[in-house]
Amino acid sequence: MLKILDDINGNILIITKLIMPLKDSKGKSAVELIVPDFILEIWQVLRAWAEKYKKNSWQWVDTELHYASAIRHLLAWKNWEKLDKESWQHHLIHCATNCMFIFYNEKKWKQD
Repeated sequence: MLKILDDINGNILIITKLIMPLKDSKGKSAVELIVPDFILEIWQVLRAWAEKYKKNSWQWVDTELHYASAIRHLLAWKNWEKLDKESWQHHLIHCATNCMFIFYNEKKWKQD
């Protein structure tokens, strides 16, 4: 909420007030902080993976291969190549997806 007021000397004062949510969200995931396009782009990479290979088969790929792929996509982006030539999706999204795969494997192996 934003209020614009004049003080006694004619100066303009801008007063802001934080509007607190009606529902307590402490300790809950703030998914609204994630860029929606980022999630949708990762979803498209996962969908393409499922069409090319098999759904969720990335879970059984060696972490080192995901790491190598992430680095390849990062280096391609660093060398001014924006889109992957095979999928036509952004190299950083491929890199992020591979990082997600690595993260998943790391958590999975810690639990086993």
